[in-house]
Amino acid sequence: MPKLQDLSYNSIKSNYKRIYFVKALNRWLIDDLYIFNNASDFSLLLLRNPQEFLKRDINILLKSKLNILVKPFRYKINLSEIWFVLVFFVSNINKFYGWYNFVVGVKSLIWFLLIDKRVFLKTESIHCEFATQTILISILINKYFQRDISLYYTVHAHDIFFKNKWLSYISRNTEKCFTISKYNKNYLADHYKITNKHIKVIYAGVNISENQNTIQNDNSYRIGFLSNLIKKKGIKYLLEAFVQFLQVNENARLIIAGSGPLKNEIEEYIIQEKLSDNVLMLGRIDENEKINFFKSIDVFVLPSTSEKNDMDGIPKVLREAVNFNVPIISTNISGIPEICIDRVTGILVNEKSVNDILYALNRIKNDDELLMSIEKNGKRFLKSKFDNFDNIKLKLKSMGWMYNLL
Repeated sequence: MPKLQDLSYNSIKSNYKRIYFVKALNRWLIDDLYIFNNASDFSLLLLRNPQEFLKRDINILLKSKLNILVKPFRYKINLSEIWFVLVFFVSNINKFYGWYNFVVGVKSLIWFLLIDKRVFLKTESIHCEFATQTILISILINKYFQRDISLYYTVHAHDIFFKNKWLSYISRNTEKCFTISKYNKNYLADHYKITNKHIKVIYAGVNISENQNTIQNDNSYRIGFLSNLIKKKGIKYLLEAFVQFLQVNENARLIIAGSGPLKNEIEEYIIQEKLSDNVLMLGRIDENEKINFFKSIDVFVLPSTSEKNDMDGIPKVLREAVNFNVPIISTNISGIPEICIDRVTGILVNEKSVNDILYALNRIKNDDELLMSIEKNGKRFLKSKFDNFDNIKLKLKSMGWMYNLL
């Protein structure tokens, strides 16, 4: 079996009829690929090397005989390709305005020039994650070879919220857009005039587990937060609410998992407010540690906020918390109300409201009837909307990728 560092592209050895095309792998995508690989026949094409912490997952995918192409570049460009790129650039110059749009467009053109196009000679269908470089490259392949490859793409959050000038063009040159929430579908229709016929909502799911046994801790009441430590996750408001919550709940503890640019600022706040005995910062945690994290907490809080041209979609950590029968508290923005159902899976609060978070924490802790209702109904709701296996099968059927026997 090839080692991770040996996953370089050397030659064309098989027919790549179906291609799952992404810039780089991440943890949630690995979970989806396990199911994709059991239900369909395709090749995975990556433009960047996988990160080292995904090595174990990559090796499992290789053992399952998934064909993986990493950076299939040939560094040999002909004049017809250069002329094609120049014509495309001039014809679509208005779409390059704005820094992020410029980056998306220019990187797509560069990667199109570098990629070994023999990969696509017998390709019939491509699915891309995000409405950025990979789907643009696929469209360029279609136009350059005057092919009719069926193109599909999935949009999540930032790729539609940053005022993506490429999106309308992408929609006109593809078969179908999958998106992860009803909110996104309406946003695409309102802001990009993409027709409902072109968009299909398929929730990003979670692998439904059986009832999880909680880990017995001390007598403390444990509040959990797991995410990147960045502004849009709203941890500032959770910390401020926790200071007030602690005044009447001396045994409360806040468990923070994750890393990011706000780490030092958070640590300084903990010292300033004398919270060192009540706040535990775990840093980045792996999948096994994540299981223990969810089993050990009483409530999970993700007070996401809407920032300029950016906000969350439906964060995976919210789905995971519900999967572990943990009540959730989150904010009324984007697609979050589609997983944080008020008084069904948790409590929904207004964004940037310390008082709302404090109220929700007290309600979850002190209302036993509400807590029992959440524990009873949360997993049932998750199974009805967010079962990863069912949702991926739906996407595969929509693309015609599903094995006939499933």
